[in-house]
Amino acid sequence: SFVEGKSIFNEPSVKTLNYSELSEGQKEVVDIGKQLGWTVKFESVFAKDENGRARKDENGNYIRAEGKVNALTKVIYIDYNCKKPIKFVFIHELADFLSKNYTAKYFRFMRKIMRSGLFKNYITAKGYKSISDYNKVICAQRIKNKDPNFTKPGADTKLQANIEMFSDFCGEHLFSDEGGL
Repeated sequence: SFVEGKSIFNEPSVKTLNYSELSEGQKEVVDIGKQLGWTVKFESVFAKDENGRARKDENGNYIRAEGKVNALTKVIYIDYNCKKPIKFVFIHELADFLSKNYTAKYFRFMRKIMRSGLFKNYITAKGYKSISDYNKVICAQRIKNKDPNFTKPGADTKLQANIEMFSDFCGEHLFSDEGGL
């Protein structure tokens, strides 16, 4: 019988929620995704290694992720038990997609926003003295969690941390009820 997270062929099993099982907030994100030409699925999402296999923590438990994006199929997966607000995860994953697929324009936009007073206020409100301080914390967390974007040889960890930082910023500020851009 199905047991979520139990290993099947050395990979955790995945539970996917049907539309009728979604909360109103989850349904709203699915509907926004449709309007943008994306499919949004709520299921158990696991962090992957550089080979695409689910990563485990030091105790051998599979590491959950808040979300992931598949650019080829235009599907955003959001963990149905994610701790962060659903819209935050949705926008964060869209920003991740843009960073990988519209590189030049995305990075011009990212640099412009990260130089703004609004972004500096965001960093300060999160309790950091500078972008560099926040960047170091993200790098340390991602390396500890064995994120392949940070651990593979030649990884540009500063750039990867800036992408994560900017995606978080987008998740918190784009289309939000308060303080949106």
